[in-house]
Order: sequence, then structure tokens, then C-alpha cells
Amino acid sequence: MAMAAQSPCRYTGMHPTPLASRAVNRAVAVLASGLTLLALAACSRIETQTETDSGVDLSGLHTYAWVPRKTRGGSRFSEGFRFTDHRVREAVDRELADRGFRRVAADARPDFWVQYSLWADEGVTGGGPYDDPAWGRGRWGTLDRATGRYYGDYRMSARDVRQGTLIITILDGETRRELWRGTAQAMVKDQHDEAKVGRLIDEAVQRILRSLPSGRRTSP
Repeated sequence: MAMAAQSPCRYTGMHPTPLASRAVNRAVAVLASGLTLLALAACSRIETQTETDSGVDLSGLHTYAWVPRKTRGGSRFSEGFRFTDHRVREAVDRELADRGFRRVAADARPDFWVQYSLWADEGVTGGGPYDDPAWGRGRWGTLDRATGRYYGDYRMSARDVRQGTLIITILDGETRRELWRGTAQAMVKDQHDEAKVGRLIDEAVQRILRSLPSGRRTSP
């Protein structure tokens, strides 16, 4: 397993938690989530970390699609989460395009799939809009053994938030096995400034994805 980390500032409020029987130092970044619109910490203490599965060569990936959404019993997304979901997906699409990756339809056999998880400790637990634990259950297993949540498990409750986490995962286009992931984590404050939330989401996504190799095809 290859790991990369960037730490532009010191942050002492986070402790690593076990993931699939391994201690993983999570990244610290800014994010937003919840049934109410939760703004991220106003400070710019951003520390990011990524992991690549052993033996995986990401240089051959060029096209991608989003993991299809699945919900039970109709729409479960609040207005706040719709905003956050749209902003995260928009930021991911933009960063991947800037790196030379091309988005295709889900039925076009993409080289890889993309999904994200969004949750927080001490008051809010949740995931992304992917209600199917079959996606991405590969080498890393569950998202966090302490909570027992898989990638894509979506549950939210609006309370006072202490620590939030954003994880972006890349899955193999054929096997759906996890190939790569980037994690962002930060202390969250309950604010309602959409412009600030949007800017911080953009920055967090950019820092997570900047370690990916270029998706541009090279001439033979």
C-alpha cells in the first residue's frame, strides 16, 4: 500500500482510527455535511492523505463515471445535503477534468468509478448518496471499524458537529475493487454561509485529488 500525505499546517486535534485492521492517519481538511447546511471550519488548516492499493498502476486510467445512486423509499436528501452533494460532485468533476480524465456514461464501461463518503463524529454520522455496500468492498473493507459503516452508507442526523470527514474513492471499472482513496477531515462548525462552504469544499477536493497521476493519454 502506497501512502502520500501533505501537511501545510500543524493540527493536533485528530487521532488515527483503525481501518481494516490497520491504523490509518486520516487527513485534515475542510468539508460540509448534514441535514442542515453545515459550514466547515473557517480556518485553513488543511492536511491531506491518500492511499493507493499495492501493485495498482493508476497511469492507465483515462475515463470515469460516478457510482450510480441508490435510495430507499424515495428521496432522503435535505436541501442542505443537495447543495453539498452538488458542490462535491461539481468539484470532483472539475478537478478530474483538469487532470485529463474524461467523464463518460455509467454504461460506457469507464476505466474507473468515483464515489464519495461524507460523515462526522460526535453528533452526525453519515455517508454519501450511494446506498449499496457492494460497491467498493475490496482490500480496505469497511470505512471505519469503530462505526461499522461501509463506503456509501448514507445516514444523517442534524446535531452539533465536532469532526467531519470527506473520503473520495476510486474503484476499478470492472471489478469495483477499491484502487485509491483520499481523505479529508476537519473540525466542523454549524454555520450557514453557502459561499464559504462551497469554497472550502472546492479546496478540500482539490487537495485530495492533486496527487492523482494525469489521465491524459500519451502519444506512442
